[in-house]
Amino acid sequence: MTVAGGGNDGKDRGDGKGGGNDGKGVSRNMPIIYHLTNRADWAAAQAAGQLRPESLAAEGFIHCSKDPAQMLRVAQRLYAGRADLLALEVDTALLAAPVVTEPSRSGELYPHIYGPLEIGAVTNVRPLIPNDGGGFALTE
Repeated sequence: MTVAGGGNDGKDRGDGKGGGNDGKGVSRNMPIIYHLTNRADWAAAQAAGQLRPESLAAEGFIHCSKDPAQMLRVAQRLYAGRADLLALEVDTALLAAPVVTEPSRSGELYPHIYGPLEIGAVTNVRPLIPNDGGGFALTE
């Protein structure tokens, strides 16, 4: 497990912001991570000032991806055929909540935000375009 961002919990992570290395070769610096949402939830988040997906209440964190390739694999696996998906690019340095990198059941590492996602931490919003094979293309 590694931690980034959310420097408000008083834990020293090497640079005061979650930077450094956990001694296992995994960097704690994750300046940008990615979260998948739909247009309706993003519109509600903009009105509320923060995104609180169901996973935050159910699991205690918001699921994210470490890079666009990982995010597109998740989109294909979980949301094939949906036409309302958005990719949120999240600057972890702007989050109040900590980001913890944890393994999934398959062992692949994913960043999780342990608190609400403030819309001010979202630096870019990009629609995902479904393709005929059930996958997605990420717009520029």
